[in-house]
Amino acid sequence: MSSRLVDDGAALLCDRGYEVTRPDSGAEPPGLATPDDDADPPFGPPRETAIDPLADADPTTVLSRLWTNRNHDRATLFVVDRRDTATAVAELLAPPLGVADADEAGRRTFYDGPDRVPLAEGGYAAVPARDDVEWREVGEGERSEASGGRRRGPDGRAANEGGEGERSEPSDGRRRGSDGRAAKEGGDSERSEPSDGRRRGQDGRAAGDGDDERADNEDGTAGGSGTESAAGGSSRLELRADGEAIGALDGVGELDHPPRAAFPYSYERDDDKRIRVRDFRGRPVETFGGVRAMREGGFAPVAAPLVPEHMLDGDVDGWWGVYVVADDALVTGAVGSAER
Repeated sequence: MSSRLVDDGAALLCDRGYEVTRPDSGAEPPGLATPDDDADPPFGPPRETAIDPLADADPTTVLSRLWTNRNHDRATLFVVDRRDTATAVAELLAPPLGVADADEAGRRTFYDGPDRVPLAEGGYAAVPARDDVEWREVGEGERSEASGGRRRGPDGRAANEGGEGERSEPSDGRRRGSDGRAAKEGGDSERSEPSDGRRRGQDGRAAGDGDDERADNEDGTAGGSGTESAAGGSSRLELRADGEAIGALDGVGELDHPPRAAFPYSYERDDDKRIRVRDFRGRPVETFGGVRAMREGGFAPVAAPLVPEHMLDGDVDGWWGVYVVADDALVTGAVGSAER
């Protein structure tokens, strides 16, 4: 299917005065189109355009491909079979760019990315395994009980309530990752590299960006008053389950190696290749043979959120379009914008 979609995208651009090549390198898009002097661009000004087939509108795939192409000063022509896929891409890239939702104040709910959250003390953030965990920006007036008191798990118990060796079990008993997708439970690797191949931090930024220090209280709660959100104003970033915070940061800028105390649990792979789960103070909780066993034991890695401004540092209008093969139609901009 991928090759066929590239052919369809290439035909569209050739008809508009572009010369299309097929790079052999896997690091390049499957098709690259260069405009002639008299080219008629399908969107935006004449510029080199990558032809990228899509099977679905996965946020990580769409944002990373657009980001990579834009960094190479080229536009992106996504090619899809179905209208609903094109609509989903257009919605993802419409304001507010690249997020699952945003309230009237501009505070956002984020999609999960493919990476994990690395911690300042080493290892990665973890939470009790359940399927309703999400990253969300919150304002001063809507902070949950957990962000002002002791860290609580999804079952409402404070982290390690009842002794060092205890842990809270997920209230629904389901053995799933923090992103709710059981399909990825087969592997033991802590994280995947970003799909664009760049050597960057878990939040999509170069290592070292935004390393603001903050004090942590003795009971495991985090200090600080939040950082400015994309819409302006102070916003705290909370990891929530069932409407209650189970982890909290001062803002999206703190995603690069936050302290262990910001989350109920952490995990690391020791020299013996076994995974050690610790509580927010670093005390041992349990040991597992791998990530799958850890999930089955009731703990899940925390997926780092996709933060658009950490991937795309400029306007995307005129830099992308979606060609719907079944309809022979081109969708650009927000949903409901002009089609050709």
